[in-house]
Amino acid sequence: MIVTELSEEAQLKLEVIQSLLEPCDRTTYGQKLKEAAEKLGVTVRTVQRLVKKWEENGLVGFTQTGRADKGKLSHRCFQDTNLSQRQLKSHYDNNLSLMTNN
Repeated sequence: MIVTELSEEAQLKLEVIQSLLEPCDRTTYGQKLKEAAEKLGVTVRTVQRLVKKWEENGLVGFTQTGRADKGKLSHRCFQDTNLSQRQLKSHYDNNLSLMTNN
């Protein structure tokens, strides 16, 4: 993938991550991580993940990717119920037919 233009958000991430790559001692790096997290409005752990993405993928790591499960039906809402698979299928089929008939 060739990155030709970065969004403002990606540019900010890039600037912040590059500042973290400058050599410094452990204490200073910890402070820089906290400041980076505040500047980006994320957690320190998220900043650490961004640094890792940069190290592994360069600019491509900052491009947005869609969710792997986008458009797939989640069954998490039924985990705590006693519905059988047949009942779930019937429920979804009924709802689908209602949506397509309107």
